[in-house]
Amino acid sequence: MREARRYVASILLGLVIANTGTNFWLTYKYIATRPTVPDKTLGLIHPLNNHGTYYYLTTIESASVNLTFWLAWFVFMLVLIVVPKDFLIPPPSTPRWVSRVSASFRTGLEQFKLGYFAAMAAGFLMSIAICILFGADLVRFAIAHGVVAH
Repeated sequence: MREARRYVASILLGLVIANTGTNFWLTYKYIATRPTVPDKTLGLIHPLNNHGTYYYLTTIESASVNLTFWLAWFVFMLVLIVVPKDFLIPPPSTPRWVSRVSASFRTGLEQFKLGYFAAMAAGFLMSIAICILFGADLVRFAIAHGVVAH
């Protein structure tokens, strides 16, 4: 069971990497191509803040940036929940305050196994394929059902 959880965590980690990369790519693509003033005739009304400079996006573009960001965080939290953890007791010489404010865990993922890497690569490729094939439809669905409020 613990090994299966490690493989699931590896797949989810691939999803996190893909969604984070997609979010960065979309953000920098939009920063390079979108105006800094809103244009209601083109639907460019949603601001994207980049260190104090605002670039204006359409509803779909803004929702895609937001969805990839929050999906990456949500899946990362799932990784932290799913991965099996063995608590490591600190040595007696460790100051008491350190053991109260931090914890160390062994997950088993620190040992390289080709299976973990393959599972992570599969999760990564699956996420990229879903974004390419169904990304725009998923964003429209999320907007229509109120998942992303605009």
